[in-house]
Amino acid sequence: MMKKDLESITLRSVPLKVQVQPKKGAPEETKQKKHIQVEIKNEIGVLAGKFGWCINCRGQANLYCKDTRHPVCSFECKQKHINLLE
Repeated sequence: MMKKDLESITLRSVPLKVQVQPKKGAPEETKQKKHIQVEIKNEIGVLAGKFGWCINCRGQANLYCKDTRHPVCSFECKQKHINLLE
């Protein structure tokens, strides 16, 4: 069972496209996103967010930039990251 769980962890923190799986016994229109929560800390002791750690401040990244596909924690960090790229 652990092998199956390990195979379902993706190497890419931000998906190229959203993968949805229908619930068992539910109609095809009702779909649910599959997300595996892991408890990993980075070098400063912050737990990983949904998409890992923010590319700017290394905080929990529960969001990502649609333009660059990089994980971010807030709109402010997204703007700082975009400004650095320009």
